[in-house]
Amino acid sequence: MLGGTTSSSRPLIEVCGSYVRVAIEEDRSYSWEDLREGLRRYGLGKASEELEVKVRGLLEAYTGLLEATLAEDLYDMVRPRFNGRSFNFGELVGVYTISLPSGTEVVLEVAPKVGWVAYGRMVSEALDTPVVLSSRGTLKPILSSITYQALHSPLSYSLLLLDLTREVLSAPLPRRAEEYRIVSEGSAGRPVHHDTYVLRSKGYPLGVFQRLRVGAAYAPLMLLAVFHDRLARDLEELREVIEERYQGSLGAVEGLLGELDTLALAHRALLWTTVLREHYLAYLRLRPSDSQLVGEAYRQAGFNALLKTVVELYVGYLSRSTLQQMVFEGRLNPVASSKVYELWVLSRLLTYLRGTLRGGKLVEEEARDLYLVVSANGVRVYYNKPLEAPITTRIVEPALRP
Repeated sequence: MLGGTTSSSRPLIEVCGSYVRVAIEEDRSYSWEDLREGLRRYGLGKASEELEVKVRGLLEAYTGLLEATLAEDLYDMVRPRFNGRSFNFGELVGVYTISLPSGTEVVLEVAPKVGWVAYGRMVSEALDTPVVLSSRGTLKPILSSITYQALHSPLSYSLLLLDLTREVLSAPLPRRAEEYRIVSEGSAGRPVHHDTYVLRSKGYPLGVFQRLRVGAAYAPLMLLAVFHDRLARDLEELREVIEERYQGSLGAVEGLLGELDTLALAHRALLWTTVLREHYLAYLRLRPSDSQLVGEAYRQAGFNALLKTVVELYVGYLSRSTLQQMVFEGRLNPVASSKVYELWVLSRLLTYLRGTLRGGKLVEEEARDLYLVVSANGVRVYYNKPLEAPITTRIVEPALRP
C-alpha cells in the first residue's frame, strides 16, 4: 500500500434541501463512526448504515479497477483504502452522487488539497497542452476523474469522442461505390436491357444505363455528427442539474461547470465547422432511426477501425452502459489528482519549450504511465521518465523522476 496522509479528520455533513452533502478531502482518513454520528445528528440513522455500505463498495470497486489496470505501472499515487475503522479516498478527487435504498440522496465531495478553483484551473490549462497524449495513457480522461462514479456519463464519453473525431477527420475518409441509373439518348454506361426495352416499346427513343459513382461513406459521418449533437445537449443538461443542485455552494463545482461548458462548445464547434455539418443537416432531413443509422454506419465503415470504434461507442452510450470494459482493457483509467498535477506541470513545461527551443519534437512516450523526452537544438529534456544511474540508485530508488 502506498503511503499518504494518515491524520484523521471529521467529515463536514450538512442537509442542503433535497440532498445531504458530505464533504471530505483527498488523502485524509475518516472514521466510519464519525460518518455515522454526523448523519444521526440529522435523524438519518438508517441512511448512515446504508451510506457506509455504499462507500465501502465504491472504494472496493476503485481498488479493483486500479489493481486490474495499473498494476506495477502505478507511480506516485496514493491509492484509496479502507478497513474496519476508517476510510480514505486517496487521490481520487471527485463529486459522487449516491442514492441510498431509503430514498436519501447523498452528494459526497472528495475535495482536492489545492481547492476546487485551483484544481479546475489546472485541468483547464493542462488541456491546452500542445502534445497529443496516448489514448491509453493514465492521464487521458482527465475530466472523467472528476465524476468518475458515473462511467456512463457524458463526461466520460466526451473526451474519448473528441479525440476519436480529430483522428477520423485527419485521416482519409472511407469511400463507397454507389450504382445509379440514368436515361439518355446515347450510350452513357452499362445498358439496362429490360428498362430500355420498356421505354422503346412505348415509342421513346431512349435507353436506360447503369453507372457507378464513388463518394464518401455518409452513414458513419452522419452517426458521428449525431453523437456530437447528443453529447453537447447532454453535457448542457448535466450542467443545469449540477448548477441547480449546488445553488448554495457553486464554488465547489465552479471548475467542473466551466469544463462542461468548454466540452459542449467543443462538440458544437466540430459539428458546425467541419465536414460533419452537411451530414448532420442530411440527418435532420432523413431522420433515420438509431438502429437504421447504426447498422448502415457499421456496414459502410468497412475496415476503418476508427469509425467502427465510434459506432460501438455510440451504441454503448445509447444503452447507458458503463465504460468499465474499457477500463479492464486498459483504455481508460481512473485519474489521481497527482496525475492531473503532473499533466499541468507538463503543459507549462511544453509551453515554455515551444517558445524557447524551436524545432523541439516529442521523441518518445510510454503508454501506461506518462513520460516523454523533448529533443531540440542538441538539448534533450526528460520529463517524468525513470532513469537508472549509480548515484541516483544509491540516493533513492532506481526510478528517480526528473
